[in-house]
Amino acid sequence: MAQLDIFDHLLLLLVGVFGLVGLRCVFSRRVSEDAHRKFFVETIDSLLIALIVVFFVIRPFVVQAFWIPTGSMRNTLRENDRILVNKFVYRLRTPHRGEIVVFRAPREASPDQPKDFVKRVIGLPGDVVEIRGGTLYLNGRPQVEPYLCDGKPMDYDMKIIDGKIYYVSNRPFDAWRGRVRQGATVCHKSLRWFRSARADAVPPGKLLVLGDNRNESHDSHVWGFIPMENLKGKALAVFWPLDRIGSLDRAQAYAASQP
Repeated sequence: MAQLDIFDHLLLLLVGVFGLVGLRCVFSRRVSEDAHRKFFVETIDSLLIALIVVFFVIRPFVVQAFWIPTGSMRNTLRENDRILVNKFVYRLRTPHRGEIVVFRAPREASPDQPKDFVKRVIGLPGDVVEIRGGTLYLNGRPQVEPYLCDGKPMDYDMKIIDGKIYYVSNRPFDAWRGRVRQGATVCHKSLRWFRSARADAVPPGKLLVLGDNRNESHDSHVWGFIPMENLKGKALAVFWPLDRIGSLDRAQAYAASQP
């Protein structure tokens, strides 16, 4: 489960502040006392402008930083990564397959308190998504998923039946292995029923999301679909730690290109 907490926005603030101060320095190089006074006043102005822009424009509406506390999105995102999230993009369009999204967890996933999760969009409304034999099938076609953690196949089967997501664990030594489950409960449904049932599509206005570390991710296969209105934004890049800096667009573009 990849709960997200809002990371300290100091880094974004410093970038804005130093950028504006740098511009002021270029145009304020004077040696007289009056010039120095003017420079300090302009610096203070720049700081105030940066504070206003970051906290009242960028953070609420455009870009926000988040912290990754768990490994459910390994190896794409790792524990303690800090990411930047575009909060504006889904005001203009709907999500694409393969995009990594931040969203408010549905009540089934977090009944006690509101939390933010990060997962990858696998199924859009109308998509038939199924997992069988360790392979993801989208609209009947097997998918290549190079972003999966260590290339491990999934240790469960999953299918949408009558608008609900059911799954069966294939994990060795799992007490519930071979039992049909829907959410956290074991259903009074047979494995034969699960195998023979027709796979349905993702309902309108919903998304099916999964973690890249499939076998260790608390995601749609456990707690169901997420409503579109729960989306907070699209993950853009890792900005901390320094050796992890990089865009997330490449993996998202590859996933979106799958048939």
